[in-house]
Amino acid sequence: MDKASAEHRYEDWDKLNAEQDALGAFEPVMTHSFGIDPQDGRPVMFHSQMICDLATVVDIGES
Repeated sequence: MDKASAEHRYEDWDKLNAEQDALGAFEPVMTHSFGIDPQDGRPVMFHSQMICDLATVVDIGES
């Protein structure tokens, strides 16, 4: 898409963008806990800050 845009091939960009949109979206979820209660084990969305914090921990660990 970047190359198509840089080369002013907007019809190609539209086609590529539609193909990418058709793939869907990544929505990370986790299971919080397991148990007898019906609320236990339900999928919970990751908060974006958790993902940023994890990336920071990985960066520090690789340094």
